[in-house]
Amino acid sequence: LDDGTVLNENLSVLCKLADMKPEAGLMPKDETGRLLEQQALSFIASELHASLRYFFSLPADAAPETKRFLEDQAKAVLGKMAHALLHDGKSRYLVQNNFTVADAYAFIVLGWLKLPMINIDIGQWPVLKEYVERIGSMDAVKAAMARMQENPKTVA
Repeated sequence: LDDGTVLNENLSVLCKLADMKPEAGLMPKDETGRLLEQQALSFIASELHASLRYFFSLPADAAPETKRFLEDQAKAVLGKMAHALLHDGKSRYLVQNNFTVADAYAFIVLGWLKLPMINIDIGQWPVLKEYVERIGSMDAVKAAMARMQENPKTVA
């Protein structure tokens, strides 16, 4: 930040990015919208992201029942996300039917499902599959993903 403060946590960085360009609409302006945005961000961080993090440190020789347990936990969270946050497909985006930083965060984390160490088929939740495809088809997202492919060590 301008005063030298360093933000290290994902949610504070996402909120700062949204505040840097308010005209982009990445954070709702009304109180209800901001609270719903915080709720969505909290769910993604504490449930979705958290349910997948253990796959990254799972040893290759881990017992099959350990991987099944992690998959079952993740699948429960994915079902909850499809139902509670996307309202079984009635919502195009997580908050007030507008693309926000919560959607950007969810898109990245849901993309992890394709990684070899996780390998959970998002097609089991058509609502989530359509959601990821919708976000992935956005021009700004395509450009950001291309930039990350060009230089995967930087995202800014």
